[in-house]
Amino acid sequence: MELTKVVLPDLAVNTADGGKNTIEFWMNWDGGNVKMPIGWNTGYDLIFLGGNFGFNTGASDVLGIPSDNLLNKWVHVAVVFYNGVPDAVHSIPVDPMSLVFHR
Repeated sequence: MELTKVVLPDLAVNTADGGKNTIEFWMNWDGGNVKMPIGWNTGYDLIFLGGNFGFNTGASDVLGIPSDNLLNKWVHVAVVFYNGVPDAVHSIPVDPMSLVFHR
């Protein structure tokens, strides 16, 4: 399936240090590697990479969860992007479970 990039100009985003931005969406992942459901122009995004799904800080890393339970099914994802050093606890609530991880 061909993916489409959607640009949302003038979207209200909290860019203050320590600020947070919440994103929610439904996805049906096909198992492909290096798939990015959402990203910012800052290098921060959500990515499927190397058997994991989670936050990428622009350093080719993934702070997240194993992706095998997300394959070929519709899941609801709600994430909070934190503006700052990603050493704090992050969470990726993925329907029907909430997964919390540390860096």
